[in-house]
Parts: sequence; structure tokens; C-alpha cells
Amino acid sequence: MPGYPRPRSVRPTPLAELAALLGTTVATDASVTGVTLSSRAVQPGDLYAALPGSRVHGVEFAAQAVAAGAAAVLTDPAWARRAAATGRPVLVVDDPRQSLGLVASQ
Repeated sequence: MPGYPRPRSVRPTPLAELAALLGTTVATDASVTGVTLSSRAVQPGDLYAALPGSRVHGVEFAAQAVAAGAAAVLTDPAWARRAAATGRPVLVVDDPRQSLGLVASQ
């Protein structure tokens, strides 16, 4: 499995708790058990961080992340509608790259 090693056991974190941490809201009772910014490294229960890149925005891979089991998507306002098209809850923040560390620490 690509990506960095992960803990074997993780306490699920309610998505609403992460939203509050970021100063936003989300209407769901979903929980996440990991965070990744690589759609190829998504494991079931992850929050997929769809970040702007130098050539492509990460939301272009959101459907792939959801197919791999992503429970929710973190992205910026410009791409929120596209992320919502996956059918998963979306956390929308002005700078998802800056928010990623805070979310991962939880």
C-alpha cells in the first residue's frame, strides 16, 4: 500500500469535530480514521485532502479517493461543488493545505 506507515488502531474522529476545529460546519454523523492527500493512498475511512497543485487540483481525483473508501473530502471553496459531486461530506476551508496539519494532528 503506498504512503507512510499508519497506526494499526485509530479512534474514529467525528467529522463534525474536525469541522469545528477548522471553524466550519458539516451536516453529517460520519467519522474519519485517517487523513491523506494522495488518492492512491486512501484507505477506508480516510479524509481525502483535495489540494491545489501546480498543474492539477486534487479534486480531480476525488472520485478515485471515494471509490477507495474516503469518508469525506477537504477542499477549498472554488472546488467544493465538484467535491460534493462525489456524494461524500465536504469540509470547505479557504486554505486546505494550511488546515491539513491541524486535521492530521487530531
